[in-house]
Amino acid sequence: MKRLTYILCMAILMAVTQACKQSEVVSLVNDGGAPGAVSNATVENLPGAAKITYTLPADKDVLYVKAVYTSKQGDARETKVSYYNNNLTVLGFGDTSEYEVKLYAVDRGGNESAPLSVIVHPLKAPFLLVREGIAVVPDFGGINIAFENSTEDNIAIVILANDSLGNFVPINTNYTNLKGGNFSTRDLPSVDTKFGIYIRDRWGNVSDTLITTLKPLFEVKLDRTKMVGVNLPTDAPLGYSGAISFLFNGDLGNGGYYHTGDAAKMPQWFTYDMGLSVKLSRMAWYMRQGFYFNLH
Repeated sequence: MKRLTYILCMAILMAVTQACKQSEVVSLVNDGGAPGAVSNATVENLPGAAKITYTLPADKDVLYVKAVYTSKQGDARETKVSYYNNNLTVLGFGDTSEYEVKLYAVDRGGNESAPLSVIVHPLKAPFLLVREGIAVVPDFGGINIAFENSTEDNIAIVILANDSLGNFVPINTNYTNLKGGNFSTRDLPSVDTKFGIYIRDRWGNVSDTLITTLKPLFEVKLDRTKMVGVNLPTDAPLGYSGAISFLFNGDLGNGGYYHTGDAAKMPQWFTYDMGLSVKLSRMAWYMRQGFYFNLH
């Protein structure tokens, strides 16, 4: 009985050991033969890209079509689409040069067809189009950059300036896929400053750098200790709790807020004295913290 138990334990141990060994993943469907090649390719050149339409081979086990191409920097890239599609788009071209794209049909066994070579000529890339439309002007405490991004591509607009060591380095990067807009880079002194602006896309393509010298408009943060809330008859009535002075007391906690009454109709306004005569360039406001945020 002991011998039988020993043999049984050894058999179980060997089975568990074999089960834990790493095994190769083998396709359940692999006839060992390559599928037919993709055919009848037509090209639609796009900004920084190309759409290729094709005819799939007649093989029933085709799983996807793969496009292989090389960027100007020498990076090998692949694009894959399901056999449910008859077209694919190759992306990330940084110029309008001629590129060779090879199309392969791949079956469920991982077998690749003979390649079909296609030549594409991408149009001017989105990051270059954005660079052409960049406009930069002085702003309060910095500069303002306006841009147009007609293709709504994912881009980065990088701002350069000299650091404390005199190195010309990025000081701000704005990531966007908006069709157009503007943004500011601030906290800069009001002195003549050399700026650089260039555009980068998600594939690492980079435009040339726009160099300009601008003087940011003078701006200084106001002294909030000189500010005083003023209650005029035409102002919105106070509701619940809080006070106008809480808007600029520096407290962002639950006690630092101002709340108008529910009876007040839109538009609503309040009055406060800034303590001196100034031209107000901009202001910041913050949502009330805590669970109260969900009640507004």
